[in-house]
Amino acid sequence: MRKMGSGETKRSNRLLLTGATLGFVVVQLDVTIVNVAFQQIGASFGSRVSALQWIVNAYTLVFAALILTAGALGDLLGARQVFIAGFAIFGVGSLGCGLSTSMPLLIGARAFQGIGAAILVPCSLALIKRNFTKDADRDKAVSIWAAGASVAVAAGPVIGGVLIAGIGWRSIFFVNVPLAILGIWLVWRHSDETTQSRHRGIDLLGQFLAIFALADIAATMIEGGGGLGWAHPLILSGFALFVAAAGGFIFVESRSRAPMLPLQVFKDRTFTVATVIGWITNVAFLPMTAIILPADLASGWITTRTGARLPIVAGQILMMVGCELNRGERRHALLASGRSIVANRRWDRPYRPSDDFGIARHRR
Repeated sequence: MRKMGSGETKRSNRLLLTGATLGFVVVQLDVTIVNVAFQQIGASFGSRVSALQWIVNAYTLVFAALILTAGALGDLLGARQVFIAGFAIFGVGSLGCGLSTSMPLLIGARAFQGIGAAILVPCSLALIKRNFTKDADRDKAVSIWAAGASVAVAAGPVIGGVLIAGIGWRSIFFVNVPLAILGIWLVWRHSDETTQSRHRGIDLLGQFLAIFALADIAATMIEGGGGLGWAHPLILSGFALFVAAAGGFIFVESRSRAPMLPLQVFKDRTFTVATVIGWITNVAFLPMTAIILPADLASGWITTRTGARLPIVAGQILMMVGCELNRGERRHALLASGRSIVANRRWDRPYRPSDDFGIARHRR
């Protein structure tokens, strides 16, 4: 424990919180920032839609599969040094994404990013818990940590659009490198190490089965809907392998001395209900997310021919229709969409490049 005065401790903790929050921010930012770059990336590498989907899936699959083991690794070796290593991995992966010369290299670099992301989230929270000892201070710090990530999710497409329009699609990855350096320095300089639990083991077999099951079901869903068809023997085999891997994972976890996912937690009714609700909520978003990629690819083609005003108004109208069907939120959404349409009320006049704040000029 570093010995400091009260004022110096508060300042140091604020800087630590900045570094820890930065780790969570870049993780969430890279989930959404790439969504606006599909068209440019596809044009650079001449890739089909299913390959572009792997830019997102390689990152999120590795992240989801490794996050529990990464937390255990932080307990075993100390969250501070594992966090720093994770941020370094994330930064190197981001640099690799920006320097990629082919789609396989980009997808591989995104998977490498996912390793760093899986480390950053649990270890950043562990550092906050270690360094903020008072309950009130810790609760406030965790709120700031979570809020930073929420803002990053919402800001990702906006930041991505600005960077792509001004510099190019590679910049959405290069921007992570200075953030990684800053986050590493802040945590190294202002954080105490967490207590190391030498008795904590790593569930390697369970980890392998989790990665295999998630990668298999993702590949099966992408290729099944992307050209092979759901009745293709490879797709049916993929579903069978997923069932076998998922069953093997449950079997291993039920008998492991140090499981990555202790099945006993599901005996807690609150935890189980919350998990089911979370799963249902994510599944509810699938119809929306399924249309995002083709819509992103089509929107650029439409905008270059009509200008940005018509697609914006059309999007607002579609949102109004969707909110009319989903009556729970329609009032506020209809008001917001109506204001946007009024603001763009002259969309039907001849298009001028100045309407789009220079976007059309940049495209030319």
